[in-house]
Amino acid sequence: MLAGGITCLFLILGSCAEKDRIIKKVESVEVDCPVGTVPQLPYQVWVTYQNGDKEWRQIRWTNSERETENQEAEYPVGKKYTVDGFVLGDNTTENGYPVKANIQVVDIEQSIPDKTPVAHTLPLKDVQLIGDNRLTNNRDLDIQAILSWDITKFLYNYRDTYGLSTEGYATSEGWDNPTTKLKGHGTGHYLSALAFAYASAQNADIRVQLLNRIRRMVNELRECQEKTFVWDDSLGRYWEARDLVSEKELSQLSGSWQSFNQYKKDWKEGPWTDVYGLCSTLYKCLTDKTPPNALYRMMYDEIERPSKLGIKINHKLEDILMKGLAVEPEDRFQSVEELEAELNILYSDEAVRLMEEKRRKKKRRITIAACMTVFCIAAGGAFYAWKHREQIYFRGE
Repeated sequence: MLAGGITCLFLILGSCAEKDRIIKKVESVEVDCPVGTVPQLPYQVWVTYQNGDKEWRQIRWTNSERETENQEAEYPVGKKYTVDGFVLGDNTTENGYPVKANIQVVDIEQSIPDKTPVAHTLPLKDVQLIGDNRLTNNRDLDIQAILSWDITKFLYNYRDTYGLSTEGYATSEGWDNPTTKLKGHGTGHYLSALAFAYASAQNADIRVQLLNRIRRMVNELRECQEKTFVWDDSLGRYWEARDLVSEKELSQLSGSWQSFNQYKKDWKEGPWTDVYGLCSTLYKCLTDKTPPNALYRMMYDEIERPSKLGIKINHKLEDILMKGLAVEPEDRFQSVEELEAELNILYSDEAVRLMEEKRRKKKRRITIAACMTVFCIAAGGAFYAWKHREQIYFRGE
């Protein structure tokens, strides 16, 4: 019954989720473009879904090629044209939900924003969060998370590129994986996180731990950098990382802008996304913990199986749940229907198990009843014999 109820929940939520995400219309995009320039197009558009919900969605325009921009800059005043774009994260077409921007070239000067800063950031040494409150608690949680990350993951790609030993160094998943062209970019985020954490930490021991990590990162990156401190007469310059890794090897990496665009499209929208959302709901119901989105978990995956949190759950159901929560979309169930089918199999197996157990219990009850009957007859006979033992004994003599 549990599996059947869960199946119904998944089906109801799944159908709602799929219907809610269908774009009904997009607000028109009208742009006046100063003559001699290219249009400044919005990076988000206002969309309306079939259920009436509205929100901003990211859009990618198709006029980014240099030749296209040069052509647009030559259009005369009064020229009207359109630029195609696609709302990312939508599967209406291969590229996304189609949108057109209406452009009109006008006789006005291009406005140049004032470069004078209107505000300056405050040095963290001059700002502190104090007291026992939500802000300080969140700060401390973030710092603990940073300290829990494996520092070797942020050094592996650099050491591997520069030919240094990677023994004992772990590789990252996702965008920082050694097989992608984005590898190594997460190290910059990690260094920023360490610096901010060190400036914000209040505990002296925590600051020492953070400082040790900062020193290790800087020292090992310096070691990589020193590999390029070699002058090459044939190149007329010092070595660079590209001289240590061949262009052929770089070209064989799986990452590309085409696959990246496809990844962005399919990451945000698709049946597997609904599966993740449904399983997140079930995980929240079981554990009272909300799983973070899959993109965040690619860098820092802290989700635990419910059984490890002390939750009593059928191990097969737990396997189904965790598969639905897989970080990579291809590792999940690819549709709500596929998830339902797996749950139905579990439900059927559970029903058979319960029927078999019921049959065994019924058989055991019959056996016990028969034994009790025999016992009662035997006991009754023994009691009768004991009560009339004198008569039986006299007749026997």
